[in-house]
Amino acid sequence: MKRLFIVVILVMIDLVIKRWMDARMDLDEVIQVIPGWLEWNLLYNEGITGGWLSSVSWVIIPLQSVILSWIFLWWTIPVDSKRNLRDLAFILVLSGGLGNFIDRLFLGHVIDFIHIEGRSGIFNIADLYILFGFIALAIWTYTAKEEPQYS
Repeated sequence: MKRLFIVVILVMIDLVIKRWMDARMDLDEVIQVIPGWLEWNLLYNEGITGGWLSSVSWVIIPLQSVILSWIFLWWTIPVDSKRNLRDLAFILVLSGGLGNFIDRLFLGHVIDFIHIEGRSGIFNIADLYILFGFIALAIWTYTAKEEPQYS
């Protein structure tokens, strides 16, 4: 139950920050945060990663529902090895996925605003959760010594 509470808190942080940025900035407005490195650039992303699949955005919500359900079910498989790292990975991936899913479901797009200068793509806090979650999951996968215990 504690893990789900953390997911809810992280999703709320993501949603509040995205809504705050949306209320404070105009679409395509750019604000230099750290000159030459970090800027805010408000964008509505109707697709996934870099706008991919935006022409068939109707497929994203069902696809994301299936993926989130699969991640949640995989998370419930008990394991003994390095459970804290595994839990952190799933908490982050679920939080990020749910944050973007809620945007898509209620707004029809995801609010992106973080841009690292010199790199393509604009992303948000939920995307960072997903990135760090998959990094933690990769570390857990390659360092876990025990196999999952299926019941």
